Amino acid sequence: MGRSWQGRDMEQDKGMDNIGAPLGTTTTTSADKLHLLVSEFRFLTEPIDRVKRLLSYATALAPLEDSARVPANRVTGCTTQVWLEIKKDELGRMRFKADSDSEISKGFCSCLIWTSTVLNRRK
Repeated sequence: MGRSWQGRDMEQDKGMDNIGAPLGTTTTTSADKLHLLVSEFRFLTEPIDRVKRLLSYATALAPLEDSARVPANRVTGCTTQVWLEIKKDELGRMRFKADSDSEISKGFCSCLIWTSTVLNRRK
């Protein structure tokens, strides 16, 4: 398995909402998360390592219930089947879940959900 630029494997870095956080971050802004994700993939110079990393993100994606696999949640225009469920939580934050019949697409979904999920720190 490829390694992040800090030398940590994906399995060490389980993040929020069951999606592995790259680099073991606690970053709270989507822009910062996107920057870290780009940095991680840039560090992996071999294409096979990038694919392996993307597949590791796919395994970190929280399961989508069968009841959410309805035409209304289907992403049209994709060659593979992709479903996206969007709900608001009790604090009014958007929460995303996704699934695909392609592990590569599932990895992309995982990355997108992780970058779009912002921590709400309350003490």
